[in-house]
Amino acid sequence: MIGITKLISIWNAIWNFLLLPEIIISQTDTSSTGIYQMQSKVRSLVPVLTERSDYFSYYRVNLYRSSCPLWENDNAMCSNQGCAVKSLNEIEIPKVWKKLSDFEPHSKKNDTKCNWKYNPDLDYCYLDNSTSPDEYVYVSLVQNPERFTGYAGDHSAAIWRSIYEQNCFVVDDDDNPSEQPKSNALFRPNQIPLNLFTENHDDTSLSPSVACLEKRMFNRIISGFHASISTHVCQNYYDVEEQRWTQNLDWWRAKVGSFPDRIENIFFNYALLHQALVQIATQMKNITSDSSFTFCPTDKDVDWRTHTAFEQLVYHAYQDRHVINREQFFADEEAKRFKDSFRKHFRDISRIMDCVGCDKCRLWGKVQITGYGTALKLLLEPETQLSDLRPEEVVALVNTFDRISHSVEATFWFSLKAKTNDTLDAIKALIYKTYRSPSKEILAFFIDQTWYLFYALFFICNVPRVI
Repeated sequence: MIGITKLISIWNAIWNFLLLPEIIISQTDTSSTGIYQMQSKVRSLVPVLTERSDYFSYYRVNLYRSSCPLWENDNAMCSNQGCAVKSLNEIEIPKVWKKLSDFEPHSKKNDTKCNWKYNPDLDYCYLDNSTSPDEYVYVSLVQNPERFTGYAGDHSAAIWRSIYEQNCFVVDDDDNPSEQPKSNALFRPNQIPLNLFTENHDDTSLSPSVACLEKRMFNRIISGFHASISTHVCQNYYDVEEQRWTQNLDWWRAKVGSFPDRIENIFFNYALLHQALVQIATQMKNITSDSSFTFCPTDKDVDWRTHTAFEQLVYHAYQDRHVINREQFFADEEAKRFKDSFRKHFRDISRIMDCVGCDKCRLWGKVQITGYGTALKLLLEPETQLSDLRPEEVVALVNTFDRISHSVEATFWFSLKAKTNDTLDAIKALIYKTYRSPSKEILAFFIDQTWYLFYALFFICNVPRVI
């Protein structure tokens, strides 16, 4: 007879097989399970802002800037209908955004009407500072969702390659952090960039002049950003043959699911953005009622509803406030010398977004890079206050958190489906190896019919992680 110990071992083996592997996220104090649990607390709060609030569901952006800092962009535009962005006319612009234009950081009215200040030296992305309203468009982020557009090929690959090349850092004592980088400084042909999407995380090969911990964080943010976009595209994929929107599991596995480091970096980016919301919550707790942060709308009721929804989101995030220890970054003198270079290279990525040939991809690229830049600004610049952020930064941060939240949830569901497919493929391979025709074909057919049964089994075992 089988002993108790043997039965326990068999049960543990079966249970471990049924569970998705837990990912320990380096440079954080959490894991994939912890991220799923944090996500479950705010899942219902984010759409209240990003889908129902005029303040957070719309965005003002310089979308059609004529100059690309990398190359001539004349023939790079995507002609697919899915690439187009529907902008708002004057009548459609929400009142809250019309009013915000009166309180730009460069406006003296800002000092008395709002408590926004602005210090461009702390920015991790280039913000649109033009005073000309003709250079901006207003868009509904709900009406222009991030999804498959058909934008791909050599131009898209060149954009990502230029982004990856921004991880080539040189610490220069003569570098002036306030100097605007020139367009040809985006490329350094004599420097070989790290491959962000490799399995090798060994930083011992880095130049001793480079702060390894911070450089790895830079790499992971870009890797997670790319993997998150790929996940959104696979989650909202347009099947041309069937003429419908669907999910593309095979494409997700090819781009993200087969690379554990890419999945981990999605979770890392979630942790980074979550910690930025925690930082905001910490500051809001210290704001007195007399100088409370407002969103400066014309309607006090709208202001109250927006403020309440935003406050609920950041306070729920505050319940898990020890996710990333921001003091670990740029802690020593060498790393501090590297900080200006880090900031300028991240700003360069926001300039690269002007070269994207797909309008919708450019829109969401600008939103999310601004969101990550805002998170870095809050976490890496201790003097940054909520009142230092521009409206576009706050909106971008929340919408980027919404995007990474969708990526985390999609990763869970894609992983369940992939595990189901792998299990059935293994069973069918065993059947084909054990039985002869026609028995093996018949058995394999019946195994295919049990797909939903296996999927339900994996779901039941793993769903407590996301509830």
